[in-house]
Amino acid sequence: MNFRLWINCFLLALVSFPAAALQVDRSLCPTTPIRFAHYEMGALYTKGRGGIDEDVIQELIKRSRCDFTVTVLPRARSWYDLEQGNLDMLASGVPTPEREKFAWFAAYLTDKKYVILGPEVPREIVTMDQFIAAPKLVMGGVRSFKYSPLYDALSERLEATGRLEQVGDLDTLYRMFAHGRFAATIASPLAYRFYFERYPPHGKVRYLDWDPNSKAVSALVLSKKAFTAKQARQWQALMRTMLNDGTIMQILTRHLGPEEAKLVMYVN
Repeated sequence: MNFRLWINCFLLALVSFPAAALQVDRSLCPTTPIRFAHYEMGALYTKGRGGIDEDVIQELIKRSRCDFTVTVLPRARSWYDLEQGNLDMLASGVPTPEREKFAWFAAYLTDKKYVILGPEVPREIVTMDQFIAAPKLVMGGVRSFKYSPLYDALSERLEATGRLEQVGDLDTLYRMFAHGRFAATIASPLAYRFYFERYPPHGKVRYLDWDPNSKAVSALVLSKKAFTAKQARQWQALMRTMLNDGTIMQILTRHLGPEEAKLVMYVN
């Protein structure tokens, strides 16, 4: 082969390779920018301050090279919009059989839930049955939140008797709890440590573990209307890479400290 021709072919290959590689890298991207929504929850995300999920999504943007549009919505609204096809992706979503009908999940956190009893709850009340048996005690919650099968059943039972007050977001929940609007709530250390600094309760609260099995997976959520099954597997593989190479642990440690990071780190 003519030497000049060989050099030209070699240079053409160098120019073409990154473009081809980029095309492969972007195969997990939809044809339009990914519509992603944060929701505010303590260390996970706080508007103006960022958080765990902000760092995770920025890393995903960098690695996937997909185009994103990012908004902040109440949790109930974001789940509704994702199911309807008006959003493509969420963070920190708990898989349920109902949600798996319209979304895929890529796990990266585990979370433990506790019942928090306010200072007005009599000290002799220490069990779930005792709380249920006290008809004047009301629990607060956030619409669309899922905790665990046992805690979700408790919420449904209280709602059926008018003893569950639901609000749109965690900031409202903890502000109302601090002012005694309800006697209890179900919460995660990812949330309550942050919000109790912002809205200190007027008295001593108690943390009770009524469901030792409440540790749940929390995941990146992908709309089935926006992503194909093949693309979902690519996102799941990308998340596993971030877990295995230490990126997720670094993010968790930055926001929670090393000990609590180990408690919420998902092991795949």
